Formats: sequence, structure tokens, C-alpha cells
Amino acid sequence: MNELFGPVIGITLVLMSVFLPAAFLPGLTGQMFAQFALVIAVTALISAINAATLKPTQCALWLRPPQPLERRNLFYRWFNRAHGWTAARYASLIGRMAHVSGAMVVLALILNAIGVWGIASLPTAFIPNEDQGYVMVAAQLPDGASLERTSAAMEEVTKIARNTPGVDNVVAISGVSVLDNSASLANAGVAYVILKDWGVREQAKGQDLRSIILALQAGLAKLSDGVAFPLVPPPIQGIGNTGGFTMQVELRDGSFDYEKLLRITNLIIEEGNSQSALQRLVTSFRAEVPQLKVSVDRSKAESLKVSVGDVFSTIAAYLGSSYVNQFNKFGRTFQVYVQADSQFRLLPRDILRLYVRSQDGNMVPVGALAQIEPVAGPSLVSLFNLYPTATVAGSPATGFSSGEAMSLMEQIAAKTLPPGAAFEWSGMS
Repeated sequence: MNELFGPVIGITLVLMSVFLPAAFLPGLTGQMFAQFALVIAVTALISAINAATLKPTQCALWLRPPQPLERRNLFYRWFNRAHGWTAARYASLIGRMAHVSGAMVVLALILNAIGVWGIASLPTAFIPNEDQGYVMVAAQLPDGASLERTSAAMEEVTKIARNTPGVDNVVAISGVSVLDNSASLANAGVAYVILKDWGVREQAKGQDLRSIILALQAGLAKLSDGVAFPLVPPPIQGIGNTGGFTMQVELRDGSFDYEKLLRITNLIIEEGNSQSALQRLVTSFRAEVPQLKVSVDRSKAESLKVSVGDVFSTIAAYLGSSYVNQFNKFGRTFQVYVQADSQFRLLPRDILRLYVRSQDGNMVPVGALAQIEPVAGPSLVSLFNLYPTATVAGSPATGFSSGEAMSLMEQIAAKTLPPGAAFEWSGMS
């Protein structure tokens, strides 16, 4: 045993040193292989403990001189008799099967075909939704709603969530669209609903993840302004923004007809929500958001010796903000941004009253170079593989797998999408 102890420990340490680093890989690779690496490492450790302690004792028992059969106890005699009878019957069966080997090969192929058919017919799925201790609530107000209006709606969402059994705390953020990769959007918001500890919720009835989602959904249906819906986070952080499935509806005909994209997206959602295997199909895409279009007369700008780039920079700096520099004070570094005061950027006509400096040093009003007209368009323009896209998020209903839900969505898309439109999967899908 002294000769074997060193190699056993050495092999175990080599195996653990190979697999353990995979558990500390960053990003998605580490999350995918962490459990696999830990299982293999722990298995090698248990095998080493068994080889160093239990196996030598077992071998010592096996290597003892055997006792005569008549001196063994009743259990051993009964076991040997049953084992001998079973071994004889098994050997007889193998002998008969060897005489009809051709039929046995055909039977094996039939069994393999049945196994392959059974595996292929099973519903497919990737990773089911897990209770990670929090859920998200995405809120969306009517097109053109201000940030103040969104903040008021998020306060109402916070109250509804806090009154839901099983919820511990709520963190609400206004002006963020979680379905659009957390892009800035004035009429959207997200609330992170932190649930109570798993041990606390296990002792109470109706505080599992599914019950909390249903309770939130019922409470959010009474929201006075806008719509809000709960979302389960993805099982693997970094693959998509939500659990369930995510479909990208695309325009591939080279056009940017966002009204057409919205129309076919709404048709898919309407058809999907009517299916019993799907639930909570939503989209954040909007194509009729009220906007202001500023058209600059480039010929007039050239005659007045005003750079068109300066016109856009002036509008961006006054209406948005522009970084200037930094300064140090009180032991800290502060950034300086310039922006027009709120009273000078309330109305559309205030844009025309802004001034831009010409190459001669004269101050020229923007109203002398540009015109403003109201238009409608998407608040966010998203591209997926360079195609204009609208995101459709949803989840399979209870009793259905994600593979079945995706297959049903593919059938709906094939029936609904017109020529020039297509779809792709993203996120967890």
C-alpha cells in the first residue's frame, strides 16, 4: 500500500488541477462549465479517499483464506445458491441468443430505432427558469410620455410589488428599457423586485416563484398609467436580458418601413397570446412616437458661412449637454457640462432661437437656417445582424417546454410574416 499511496494522491491532484481552474473562468464559459468542473474534481477526491482507506480494507478481506462452504452462515449459503442459479440461467440465455445471432442483431437495431425515436419525440429545452431571488418588472407608458410621468408610474409599480407576498425590497429605475438592452427611453422603466430569502418563502404558502409572478401580474394589470409586466431573469447571466424566449422580427427587403414592422410584430404577439402553450408575449417596439424633425437648409448655411456640423453641435449641446473639462476641488475631480437652462428649451420654437457662430464670427439664429416639423417614428432603432428588428419576448406556459414554445412561434411566424420579413432567435433562445 505504501507503493500505491503516492501515485493515487498524485493522480488525484493532477485531475483536480486540470478541472478546478475551469470553475473560475470568467464570463459565460465559466458559468457553463463551473458545475461540471466541480463535480469532476470532487469525484476525483472521493475516489482518492476510497482508494486510500476503504479499498485496502476490502482487499484484505478478499485475500483471506476462504472458509469451507459448510462453515459459512445461512445468508452466505443462500446468496451463493441464488447467485449460482442466476448465473446458470444467464449463461443458458446467452447460449440460445448466440445460436440466433442474426435475429438478435435485428432486435438490437429495432431497439436502437425505438430509442432514437423516443429521444427525438421528447420536448426539447435548454435551461428552465430558476428562482434566483429576484424578478424584474418592465413598464412602458404611452408614446411621448415624459420622464416625470414615468417616475410616477414606477412609484405605483413599487407599491404594487411591495404589497405582494414574498417580496422583500424593490429598486425602481425610470428611463430605462430592459427589453432594449437597457437603452435610455423616457417612457420606459424597470423595477428590480428582490424576494425574501428562500428559507423564509419555503415556510409560507404561495410564495414560490410562479405564485409571485402570477400575483405581480394580477396587481400590475390595475396600473393606472401605462402597462407593466413581470420578467424572469435569464438562468445564465449574460445570455439575454430575460428568461423564456426572445424572437427578433426583421425586415430583410432593404426597407426601413417601421410601421410595417410594428404591424407584423403585433400580429405575431396577438396570435401567440391566443395559444395555450405561450404566455406573456410582449414587445417594446413602437413606430409612431411623436418627434420633431429639424431640417437644415445647407445652401443657406453655406451662404451665411455657417458649418452644418456646428448647427447640429449647437442643438445637441443646448438641448442635451456637452462635456467641457474637469476641475479639482475639495480633493475630488468634477466634470463640467454645458446645457441650456430648462426655461430656454421647453417649446419647439425655442430651438429656432438658439444661435450658432459663423466663420465670420457673427451669431446666426438657428431659425434662419432650419425648419421644424412634427413627425412620427420609432423612439429606438434596433438592428439585428444589420437588419431593422423588433424584439418579441415571451415564455412557455406551464406544462410546456421552451423547445415546444419556440417551435410554435416558428409556425406562427411562417404563417404571419409577409415576403421580405423574417425572424431570428436571440438571448437564451
